[in-house]
Amino acid sequence: MQRNVAISSVVVALAAVLVLAAACKTSDAGTTAGTPSGEVGQDAEVRTYGSGDSEITAQAGGSFRIQLDENPTTGYRWEYEISDESVVGLQEDTYAQSAAGGNHAGGGDGAGGLQEDSYAQGAAGSGDAPEAGATPGALSQSPSIVGAGGLHTFTFSCFGAGSATVTFRYVRSWDPDTYKGADTVTYQVTVR
Repeated sequence: MQRNVAISSVVVALAAVLVLAAACKTSDAGTTAGTPSGEVGQDAEVRTYGSGDSEITAQAGGSFRIQLDENPTTGYRWEYEISDESVVGLQEDTYAQSAAGGNHAGGGDGAGGLQEDSYAQGAAGSGDAPEAGATPGALSQSPSIVGAGGLHTFTFSCFGAGSATVTFRYVRSWDPDTYKGADTVTYQVTVR
């Protein structure tokens, strides 16, 4: 009898945790996606750009996000290069797997339930930030679907006025042949 009560208590507790976790999820519905020349300031909401955008205008002290479809199970990852790190620098680097199985090749928009893995990153400019294209650090323990793709989100901080180019290449870092014909996405960033 006590064993049944204990098992029932554990089941109820797990159900409560799942309900709370679902309620605590935040939504990006408030961000503006795909606005190529929108301005972003310290007090403004953080804008999100995709592979179809090419120009970003932001305010010094602000930040912006770039989201790109990725399927790391294929060995391919987005590597980035910043032309002037005194203008912009990486703040955060996250990957969220799509429960719908979207991937880079499919050009999915990332909809369909994302399971997020955050890569351990230092704050931009702190000396703890990884080098461009560095191997991700510790991943969270979220369940995953083998072979499913998702969205890789790069959040950048704007340090000072100027312009910089942020270039992404979809490559296998261990295979130099993938760099020759790599998919490339380039953003012209102007910070005011």
